[in-house]
Amino acid sequence: MTVGTPWQPDLTGKILLLEEIGEPPWRMDAMLTHLRQSGVLNQVVGVAVGELVDCDWSPERPETPFVLMLEDVLERQLGSLGVPCVYGFPFGHGRNKVTVPFGIDASLDTDSQTLTFEQAALTVPSPLDAGPREAVGSRS
Repeated sequence: MTVGTPWQPDLTGKILLLEEIGEPPWRMDAMLTHLRQSGVLNQVVGVAVGELVDCDWSPERPETPFVLMLEDVLERQLGSLGVPCVYGFPFGHGRNKVTVPFGIDASLDTDSQTLTFEQAALTVPSPLDAGPREAVGSRS
């Protein structure tokens, strides 16, 4: 985490995107507690949670204590923020690797459970914008 370092991003007015792989619920709880106590979560205007791969208890991972359910952790840590929070987006380290652009305007709607990008994430100039080009092999 970059919290408390010179590399900590300014999340004021931003939608926080969360995703993780292989962290048990108790560890997710600790990380979210750290973000809450540092004031980071007080700055955001929404939280979009992507894929949390292998982060919940399962019989295949008996070393992970079965004391917390991941959904309970998210509800307890994010539910009282007073901002839109939506869980289950297809971004992160799972099967669905949706590319998520950073630094553009977006909105998060809890009613429709959508994250909408309000502007293009990538713009490609038209070849016509570059002006005339010399044809390959032609001579002036």
